[in-house]
Amino acid sequence: MEPDAPVLVLGEIHLHGTQPPQPTIAIWADGRVLFTRALPTSTDHVELESLEGSLPPAAVPGLVHDVAADLVAVPRYTDVFVHPGTSGGQMTTITVRDGHRWISATVYGAHEDDLLATAANPGVLPRAPRDLPPTLGFSIPTFETDPPPKPFARAYQRLLASRPPAGRPFVPHDFDLVVFSPGPSAAGIRSSEIAWPRELPAPPPDLALATCDDGDGCRYVLDARDREAAHRLDDALHATKTPPLLVSNGRRLSVRIDGLYRGERSIQALVSCSARLSNNPEL
Repeated sequence: MEPDAPVLVLGEIHLHGTQPPQPTIAIWADGRVLFTRALPTSTDHVELESLEGSLPPAAVPGLVHDVAADLVAVPRYTDVFVHPGTSGGQMTTITVRDGHRWISATVYGAHEDDLLATAANPGVLPRAPRDLPPTLGFSIPTFETDPPPKPFARAYQRLLASRPPAGRPFVPHDFDLVVFSPGPSAAGIRSSEIAWPRELPAPPPDLALATCDDGDGCRYVLDARDREAAHRLDDALHATKTPPLLVSNGRRLSVRIDGLYRGERSIQALVSCSARLSNNPEL
């Protein structure tokens, strides 16, 4: 474990959709907080930004205790879809360090409204039908979902309520460079191309790109001395609506720069371990 990992983390991943900044909230033992907030300029869709703030350090142990007590009462993985295998839902994961033990639990298919409604309701919510928004351009039969586990919903509510009212822009502690194969869909997209930056280590020439297409890509850790070069590449990738492809060793690659918070790699490893133990099919 990294020595400066947070003691509480709430992450929300939208499978097959646009990914929000991660995490929704992370809390350190000394009261430091990383959290997301909707930009006031958001109009037709919500845009989020990552901010750094703080809580009173004395408030952290009680929050850890309460969230840990909630999570021990739920399975490591819960799929709220009545018919398992429904794809495209939200993956919500809460991870907490309680003393010397770590606890992580994931709910698949529930969104913020579902979790907060479950936490606020004194009884048990009924099974509910759900339709996909018509704006998606296609339709599927109505599907049903069960309410998420109430203790998990309570933990979720506690963490959302602990977010500070304001903060300063998040500055990444570290960076990962993630490589993907452009895939067949890129053939019909007019993407520009740029050469791989000389100041950043290139992927190995014998990298099997097929192994980078499992959704997670091929992830490389960038050294602290690569920070400025990573910033420049990230700016280049976001300079146009369609990110350019990078060319390395004669191959076209899709690339993403992930800015990491302190201890994020340890949290990622814990969540992956919990997923394997729970046989989570979505992680």
